[in-house]
Amino acid sequence: MCGIIRRFRREGLMLAGAACLAAAGGCYEAISIQPSCPAELAVGETGSLQSGAQNAGQIATFLWEVFPAEAGRIADPTDADTTFTALQPGTATLRLTASDGLFQVISQCETVITDE
Repeated sequence: MCGIIRRFRREGLMLAGAACLAAAGGCYEAISIQPSCPAELAVGETGSLQSGAQNAGQIATFLWEVFPAEAGRIADPTDADTTFTALQPGTATLRLTASDGLFQVISQCETVITDE
């Protein structure tokens, strides 16, 4: 049995996906991400970013972004799992967008960047 498209909010961002959507010849399984990032980094330190992707084989693209942009640098923003280097003190929001070509899912995590 197939379900319906679900829409919900998490951390102020709209997420769209499908629990199980009727498709030609069967059901379509939803993609899901639960990104994780370091809780705290000092300026100059590098930490891991992980997508926490479910049904990762169905995900065609990943895109990591950092806000504000000057807070740090993402090594490879299109990798599911990559690294983040802290450049300025403050709070960095790291947003991950994943798409399977049909649906897009957006979620985020935060890292506090200290001077030392």
